[in-house]
Amino acid sequence: MCCGWFIYRFPYNAYMMLDILHRKHTIPKLLTYCGALPFYMGGIGVMVYMNPSIMMMHVLYAAMIAVFLCGTHWACYLLRDDVQDEIPLNLFIISNVLTLMIMAAAFLGQSVYYLFVLFMPLILFVLYRIDMMLFRAGVIEEWYLALRRRVTIIVILSYFPLWIFIGLSMLNI
Repeated sequence: MCCGWFIYRFPYNAYMMLDILHRKHTIPKLLTYCGALPFYMGGIGVMVYMNPSIMMMHVLYAAMIAVFLCGTHWACYLLRDDVQDEIPLNLFIISNVLTLMIMAAAFLGQSVYYLFVLFMPLILFVLYRIDMMLFRAGVIEEWYLALRRRVTIIVILSYFPLWIFIGLSMLNI
C-alpha cells in the first residue's frame, strides 16, 4: 500500500524536491563546493605525501577553474550590453589575456609550476574582484557573490600547504 502510493506520487514528489532545490540555489552551491573538493584534497595530499605530482594536479585543476571563470566573465560581457557601460574594464580582453597566460603557464610544465603556485591565488582573487564589479553592475546576484567569496577563500587557503612544500623543497628538507 505504501509503496504503491509513493510510486504513484513519485513524479510530483520529485518535481517538488527539484523545485525546492532550485529555489534555494542548492544545486549550484552543492556543485561549487564539490568543485572545490580537489583543492582541499590537493592541499592535504601535498602535505601528507610530499609529492610534487599532487602539486602539479592541484595547479592544473586551478588553471581549469580559472579559465572557466574567465569564460563566464567573457559571456557576461558578451550577452549583456549594459555591462559594457557599467564596468570600466573590457572583459573580452582581460578574460582572453588571463586565459592565455594561464594556459601558457600550464603548458610550460614543471619549470613554471612554482611561479604558478605563487601567482594562482592572486589570479583567483582578481577573478573574484571582477565578480564584485559584475555584482555592482547588477549582472550576478548576491547569493552567488557570497558563494564565490567563500569558495575563493577556501581555495586560496588550500595554497598554504603548497607554499610550505615549495619552501621545504627549496631548502632541500
